[in-house]
Amino acid sequence: MMNKLIYARKVVLEDLRDRIREEGNRGNLRRINEIEQMLEKNVERQQTLTTLMTQGYVDPAFFTKESNEIATETDRLKAEKEQLGKEVTGNLHKMDELDDLIRYAAHARPAPGFNGDLVFRFLDHATLQSRAEITFHLKCGLSLTERLVRNG
Repeated sequence: MMNKLIYARKVVLEDLRDRIREEGNRGNLRRINEIEQMLEKNVERQQTLTTLMTQGYVDPAFFTKESNEIATETDRLKAEKEQLGKEVTGNLHKMDELDDLIRYAAHARPAPGFNGDLVFRFLDHATLQSRAEITFHLKCGLSLTERLVRNG
């Protein structure tokens, strides 16, 4: 698999890097910005509700019901924002791993056999699909399926 990546570095790895850079985390960052605006609105809603309560315009039952709804929505938004933040961080880590793999592939020579150091350096885990196929899941997020060849 590593030999194939060395040969196909430009087509596979560098094209993947270019697509990731173009797409990037724009969608996640845009959504985080939207969530921050919604959280600000919730703060304003809660302040307005509290003002109306202290001035006697709303009864305590309505105040409690609305405050609970605002708190529930706020908790949901914070959880979503935290998840998106983790995705952004994970994507940056995968991009670093991809850059490391590209640097290796740019200077490496195809190897005739197994290299354990490469496994630990680039492989996250492998999944045996069948007796004839295995999928390698690289740290950079790329998954590659290889056919197993029987010798003899």
